[in-house]
Amino acid sequence: MQIIGWVLSLAANFYLLFFWSATKGIAAIVKRAIAAVVLGIVMTLAIALTWAAVGAAPSQAFDNAVFQCLFTVVVLAMTNVAHAAFRGMVETIASFHETHNAANIDRFPSRIVRQRTGLQRFSAVVWWLGSGLMLYGVWFDMRI
Repeated sequence: MQIIGWVLSLAANFYLLFFWSATKGIAAIVKRAIAAVVLGIVMTLAIALTWAAVGAAPSQAFDNAVFQCLFTVVVLAMTNVAHAAFRGMVETIASFHETHNAANIDRFPSRIVRQRTGLQRFSAVVWWLGSGLMLYGVWFDMRI
């Protein structure tokens, strides 16, 4: 189950980083990330309260699975917000140089204007690989 959860969470983050977040602004990504984390916490609390109301105790495997899913949502939200912020910084720098530095656009600091798409894709790969390491820790090394 752990390897399936890890692979599915990597696939979800790949989709979010490379396809979904490319069409959204940073405000929408931050709002949805906060909503996802809050919803995950509410669902975890609802599960805990349901178990308490029934008077039964869940197994350790169930507890681990619930918290692994919650922390997966947190990692996905965190990496997507960080990637959106980085994309916003690159766009801000590029638009500044296009507007205020048009005469020197071919010089070193202004290369970001020409290479912004490649830089954003490279950053998405870095965020995805970093999330893979974090999710590996969530799915394989988690102990409650």
